[in-house]
Amino acid sequence: GDALYIPSAYIFAERVVGASPWMGVRAGALVASLSLQSDLDWLMTGWAKDDEVVRLLRSCVQTQMAAGVQSGVPSKQAEQEALTQTQADKQEQHKDEQEAAQRKAAEEDKRKQEEQEAAQRQLEEEKRKQEEHEATQRKAAEEDKRKQEEQEAMQRKAAEEEKRRQDEHEAAQRQMEEEKRKQEEQEAKRKQAEQEAIAKQAAEEKRKMEKNPRDGDDGVTEVVDLS
Repeated sequence: GDALYIPSAYIFAERVVGASPWMGVRAGALVASLSLQSDLDWLMTGWAKDDEVVRLLRSCVQTQMAAGVQSGVPSKQAEQEALTQTQADKQEQHKDEQEAAQRKAAEEDKRKQEEQEAAQRQLEEEKRKQEEHEATQRKAAEEDKRKQEEQEAMQRKAAEEEKRRQDEHEAAQRQMEEEKRKQEEQEAKRKQAEQEAIAKQAAEEKRKMEKNPRDGDDGVTEVVDLS
């Protein structure tokens, strides 16, 4: 497998291919010390923080230091404890990954929510502007209608006034014609009465002359104006 060399040269470990990714660790010169643990800690916080060999070696070193072992191959109990620690590290790593995924999902949900809220605000703003535009158009239309109605009312009033004057003029004209007709009738009646009176007088004079013909022998002839 891939060999991993610790910079302090205390450890040589190799990966073993088997049923599981890590069957065990073979150490050439394993020395449990604070220096080695420090090196392993440095690796786990640096470029090899996710390497399971480093995790297993670190667990072995911690187990040996706790048991007072200074050298040699890790015992079965140490290996088991190291495997247990590795599993715990895996669980911790899995937990961290889950938390990171949850944070990422929460951030994504928050971003989508913010985008949705921004889109909703934009829609509301566009709706508000549309309503303001429609209100302005309605107000302008109402103002135009009011002016049109005022103009039509003024035109109707002017037409009614003109009609009233025309009716008054025609009524005055008819009255003048009626008065003229009455005057003409009275004048005609007067002339007719005068003519009748003259004709009656002439007839009366003629009757008198016919009754007394001698009264007119004095040589004077009476002329009656029958016009």
